[in-house]
Amino acid sequence: MQLRREQFALANASLALEGMNADAADLEIQEAAAAGALTSDEAVALYLERARKGAGS
Repeated sequence: MQLRREQFALANASLALEGMNADAADLEIQEAAAAGALTSDEAVALYLERARKGAGS
């Protein structure tokens, strides 16, 4: 679990350098995936659904 959290933190830092900050919903999805409540495929599906709806715009 801790490794996944660290990987998400690194990815978020990299995206922040490009001006793309994770919002609360992103962090919630990441935490659920890190905790094992979501599979990677489920997390990706949630991100795709958010993108289609224009989340973060």
